[in-house]
Formats: sequence, C-alpha cells, structure tokens
Amino acid sequence: MKVRTLPAWRARGTGPRYFKVGAKAVRYFEADLIAFLDAGAVDPTTDRS
Repeated sequence: MKVRTLPAWRARGTGPRYFKVGAKAVRYFEADLIAFLDAGAVDPTTDRS
C-alpha cells in the first residue's frame, strides 16, 4: 500500500474507521484496519470470475 492511500480513502469517504488526535494527527485502531482488509479479501478458491 502506498503512503498516500489511507489519506486518499479518507478524502473520498471510504476506507477504515479513523479518529483525529489534535488538529492533524489521524489514528486507526488495529482491529478496524484488519476488519477493513478482511472485508476486501478474495478467496482464490471461490472467486472464479
């Protein structure tokens, strides 16, 4: 994943949940990142498109 991916997703209103700390810092809970990635996971044994 590129460095600017998460900020780009935030700007589009997509991506994992996040919270702001102060004026600029953005943080993610590890569980939210894992859940977001798991939701987009593709099982190659079932995805035969």
